[in-house]
Amino acid sequence: MINKKSQIAIILLFPLAIVLSLGVLFAMASFNSKFDSQSENLSQMMFEIKFNELYAGQQAQLIFQESISSCQSCSLDQIKQKIIQIATERENLNKFERAGNLYAKFRNSEFEISQSDNLYNLKINSLFVQSERGYNKMQRAFSLEIKSNPLQV
Repeated sequence: MINKKSQIAIILLFPLAIVLSLGVLFAMASFNSKFDSQSENLSQMMFEIKFNELYAGQQAQLIFQESISSCQSCSLDQIKQKIIQIATERENLNKFERAGNLYAKFRNSEFEISQSDNLYNLKINSLFVQSERGYNKMQRAFSLEIKSNPLQV
């Protein structure tokens, strides 16, 4: 009679082993081993992030150069207003969703412009671009600093 408890545990051990074995077999059968598709998605996201960062940098440079060339005898505050105006026009013309917060930085006047000698300097901090694929999301934060000579524009 003392061994009755141990007999119950041994009897229950067999069905438990069957349930666990079936669970492992189900997990093995339903496992998707296609790592190449996940790798391809991540690779595309990284390429898109790099493209978006380059796009934002080129747009900022074009806006900056256009502002300087159209307002060569202007003060720094006037050039800043010209940058905001041109950025708003560009944003309305060709809204590129993946440009991150570039246009918002221009719109909210969250950039610095300075002049030393004959060089103008544009600095924008805390820019970001992002890419999404399914449940994956990548975001890159960066800052831009652009120098431009009004004589070369």
